[in-house]
Amino acid sequence: FAAHHGILRAQLNLSNYFNGGIDGIPMSLERAKYWLGKAVRANEPEIVRERMFLVYAEYAKTVLFLSTNNMDGVVNIPGHCPVPEVLFWLRKAKHWQIELPEGHANAMRLCEKIGSEFCHQCIMNTEAYEAATKKKTMAKCKRCKWAQYCGRECQLKHWNSGHKDECKKKY
Repeated sequence: FAAHHGILRAQLNLSNYFNGGIDGIPMSLERAKYWLGKAVRANEPEIVRERMFLVYAEYAKTVLFLSTNNMDGVVNIPGHCPVPEVLFWLRKAKHWQIELPEGHANAMRLCEKIGSEFCHQCIMNTEAYEAATKKKTMAKCKRCKWAQYCGRECQLKHWNSGHKDECKKKY
């Protein structure tokens, strides 16, 4: 009842219960994500703002786990890619905390590595791009700073095939 009325601590408690299957509550990443989503969008002084980095980081981790579970480990499906959202919340967490907990820092490095290995539309790898164009790096999405492209045509195709729905402005 309290969680439905926006009580931040109740939302966080419910997300923890659903995330871990605690006290007989069946584990549900979908419900954990729902309650964490409410918590990250809350604007309450109940939790010191500097401590919100834990909520942001936990939300990012839950989004990534839920997406990889639902898509059999594939995270680069246009329109369904969780990485821009995950990076947004991890970057926001890092803004409030100099060092992220190791598991969250690893998730951030992994997401950034995934984004830097290929064109997100035609899947050309960076080595082939460098050999073909003599350029060291591909152009990155100006908004999320994650997705990269070998050319404008690939960027437009990827944007229209779903990246515009998943793209989050870099925090």
